[in-house]
Amino acid sequence: MVKKVFIDYPYSGLDATVSWFIRDRLKKLATKMFGTIGVAIIFSDDCDGTFDLDGGLQRLGEVIKLMGEADVVLFSSDWYKDKDCKIRMNICQRYGKLFVVEGVNHGDD
Repeated sequence: MVKKVFIDYPYSGLDATVSWFIRDRLKKLATKMFGTIGVAIIFSDDCDGTFDLDGGLQRLGEVIKLMGEADVVLFSSDWYKDKDCKIRMNICQRYGKLFVVEGVNHGDD
């Protein structure tokens, strides 16, 4: 069965090359874990850090919608270092969304 995977990692402050490397690594992990993935949903914030509260809340709503459309959420191993990743992890835990953390109990180390 083809899976739709939402890939999440702390992207704030990363340059494009590092961000691409992390996304590629997580896509490969998703393929290894789930076989064929139909869509890898990666929400990237291109904001310069000067957004207002309403814009941030609107963006969070968009992310929650995308997470809801995915079969599984894949978090990078350093998800806990970013407040936005923590919010998304909390949403998964509170609402029973299937999630996997890179490097935890599935032999991808």
